[in-house]
Amino acid sequence: MENVQRLREAKGWSQGELARRMSDEGWDGFHQTTISRIEKGQRPVRLAEARALAKVLESQVGLMMAPAPESEILEGLATAIAFMRLARTRIWREVDSINRLKSDMKVLIDEVETIPQEEWERLGLWETVAEFVVQASHMRAWTVQSIVGDVMEDSDGEHSEEG
Repeated sequence: MENVQRLREAKGWSQGELARRMSDEGWDGFHQTTISRIEKGQRPVRLAEARALAKVLESQVGLMMAPAPESEILEGLATAIAFMRLARTRIWREVDSINRLKSDMKVLIDEVETIPQEEWERLGLWETVAEFVVQASHMRAWTVQSIVGDVMEDSDGEHSEEG
């Protein structure tokens, strides 16, 4: 279980903190000295204990038992996969948000159009209204593909906020 120390330190935990978290999981016999002996290879770890350690350390038993270089590579890959899944979830939440906003814009454009142009001109707002309606109309045409395409075309990685 040579990777227990590496995983613990990666979380910024002391041996005492790991022991406390193990106790919180129902392993009352785990103290700082127990963790120290496990990390030094002086105490064998039963399978149930290894599973609990893996859970607390957010790892897997197999990864904790693998040699350090291979374990680090696999942990890195597992972390990258988790972050990709999280990013995908965030993207789809934003897509849902864009779709709701597009519907809201349609309602607002319809409301704007109930007021005659002459009234907007009388209020000195016609140019602003016309600009907003054009921008909102362009944005209502956005699709996931068009947004991704705009981002990919932009050489500096930042896309314009214009329709």
